[in-house]
Amino acid sequence: VIESGKATLVDGLICNTCKDIVDDVENHEEDTIEARVAASIHEHCQNLGWLTKTCEQVMDSVMDIIVANINENYSAVQNCQKADVC
Repeated sequence: VIESGKATLVDGLICNTCKDIVDDVENHEEDTIEARVAASIHEHCQNLGWLTKTCEQVMDSVMDIIVANINENYSAVQNCQKADVC
């Protein structure tokens, strides 16, 4: 059980990481968006220390949604809200 304050902190960190991932992918040319999103998830989640595994699990579970929303040109905020991580 996560205390409510910790849940809010975790949710905020995951949300911010999602937005960073979307911004990162939108600013790089890559063979495929999918490859860049996967690499960016790993890269950004590694910065969260004890939350790395949780971050990677959450972001991996919504990766297809993020990729689809990038292709639809949603902003980082809209994308992560539609992926239900913000």
